[in-house]
Amino acid sequence: MQLVHVLGSMDRFSRAADILCDTRVFHPENTKEFLGKFENIVPFESRNPYDHTLSLSLETLSLAGLKAQKRDFSEVTLSDKDIELYFEDARDYFLGLQKKKDEYASGISKSEYAISFLEPLGSLDVPVSKLISFEFIAVRFGKMPVTSSEKYKLFILENEDVFFFPFREDKENVYGMYIAPTASIEKADAVFDSLAFERLPSGEEYTDTPKATIEMLNRDIEKMRGEIEALDAEAREYSEKNGETMLTLYAKTRHDFEVYKLMCHAAHSESTFYLVGWVPKRNADALKSSFDSEEALLCSFVSDKDEEIECPDVPPPTKLRNFALFRPFEAFLKMYALPSYNEMDPTPLLAIAYSVLFGVMFGDVGQGAVLFIAGLFFGFVKKRTLGKIIACVGVFSIIFGFVYGSFFGYEDIIHGPFHAMEHISFTLTGSVILGMVMVVFMIILNIINGFRQKNFEKVVFSSNGFAGLVLYVGIIAVILLLFNLGANLLSPWFIVVFIVIPLILIWFREPLSHLCLRRKWKPEDKAMYFVENFFELIDVLLSALTNTLSFIRVGAFALNHVGMMMVVFILAQQANGGQNMVVVVIGNIFVMALEGLLVGIQVLRLNYYEFFSRFYEGNGRAFEPVSIKYNKNNI
Repeated sequence: MQLVHVLGSMDRFSRAADILCDTRVFHPENTKEFLGKFENIVPFESRNPYDHTLSLSLETLSLAGLKAQKRDFSEVTLSDKDIELYFEDARDYFLGLQKKKDEYASGISKSEYAISFLEPLGSLDVPVSKLISFEFIAVRFGKMPVTSSEKYKLFILENEDVFFFPFREDKENVYGMYIAPTASIEKADAVFDSLAFERLPSGEEYTDTPKATIEMLNRDIEKMRGEIEALDAEAREYSEKNGETMLTLYAKTRHDFEVYKLMCHAAHSESTFYLVGWVPKRNADALKSSFDSEEALLCSFVSDKDEEIECPDVPPPTKLRNFALFRPFEAFLKMYALPSYNEMDPTPLLAIAYSVLFGVMFGDVGQGAVLFIAGLFFGFVKKRTLGKIIACVGVFSIIFGFVYGSFFGYEDIIHGPFHAMEHISFTLTGSVILGMVMVVFMIILNIINGFRQKNFEKVVFSSNGFAGLVLYVGIIAVILLLFNLGANLLSPWFIVVFIVIPLILIWFREPLSHLCLRRKWKPEDKAMYFVENFFELIDVLLSALTNTLSFIRVGAFALNHVGMMMVVFILAQQANGGQNMVVVVIGNIFVMALEGLLVGIQVLRLNYYEFFSRFYEGNGRAFEPVSIKYNKNNI
């Protein structure tokens, strides 16, 4: 990354912002922090004046059924206030149409609701109003939840003067009417209200027979639907007529919003603005050439040796650059943390380790091929990053499937050189040895990172530095030789060199590193310092053991895969005495789904906790270049 300064006259800020947004290589910083020593430079107001207009324009475009797009707005002469008023008028127009549509929709719903109750009464030659307006009897039409049906039956049994007549029933409601004497209707109403009975609005306005009323309501429904269609046509006509204007004004508003958003990172004096940010070195010359032909604008790059204006507390942002095959695994890395600018990018290591370990734990040619095909579909057709990862691990599942000789669980089709179930001890021991090698490799990576960061303590004295490497190798050598060859390396000189000295270096890493760098150091609390470091040494020794043994799960899952497929074949044979292929297919699907998920999680855990914890800090922040995002596709 290259630190860059952009400055110019205040009236040219918009042009500078256009160049920076179009090139999409400029990551802005808080300019006041970088130029804080200049008292005459002040930041711009942080509140964006275009925020309301932008949200208003997006709401209007949504109501108009238009997708936000980029448009040329160079010919727009309206002021910011006029644009805001334009969108307010357009929004109110669409909201007015929507309100009318909602009223008609409510009328349709009310009429359809009434029809559902009048249909069972269609054979009666009596006006609806007379059906519900008796002198001594009260009638209530409505619906209630099916769950209330048993309760209303109990109430009717206890009250012989109340009757309920169900018309029809669906999964949720019972539709019908209840009848009660006028003197008892208030009590009946209270009980049915407690049963969540929803009454049909008064039908006194229906003065004709049920059949004629239904016909009238259907005509009203058709009329209201026609009105809704007319309103939709009116809205479409308005959108077609004014759509380009709305999109053009939206584009200008979005541009002004993003420009002011960038302005919030800048600072200014009475007549000059200042912007500070980062640009990838490979894009620096192209950005500078974009400003060379501009008047009253200057783009200058800061040398690494120029400490007067570079802010030491703001490290450069991190931009990941990986080979195409490794790039999908950046999603897993970002879930953990981004690397610092001067830290090694572990994405290639993560991609290789994840894929290989997945293949070791889930080795099957047939199932791996299914994962590969499914991954290709979701990765390149559905454009899902996880799909590309699945395709990658599917390849390694196929590779190790040939090693194990497994094809959808069958081990007599492909004759592989190694069968995990026949060498259980070697499988588990090999997994632990693999863990030892990986732990040593991670410590070496931590040392390399320490050199890159010029961190002397990390390189020499940390538990994952040279001291930790010597300690771990010494302990592992003792264990391996003792259990395999019967050799005892625990001689006095070995204990001193490989155990005592490394533990002392790790315990006193802070004072020793400061002493080597000729810096003064003194603990705030000596007793607490010794206590904390004592327990930390115990943690170092325990973690060396647990992290190594944690790799036994690699072999365990390889055995587990074979065991699960054996269960599938046993169930398939018990189904009809032979080989039931339906059970085999379902079993394979189950194993791929369940074990594939478990193995994927376990491999990710190994990478996060056994690998990254030894060498990776992940204190970086993402490189986020400015750009004008007119729509979701950033165009």
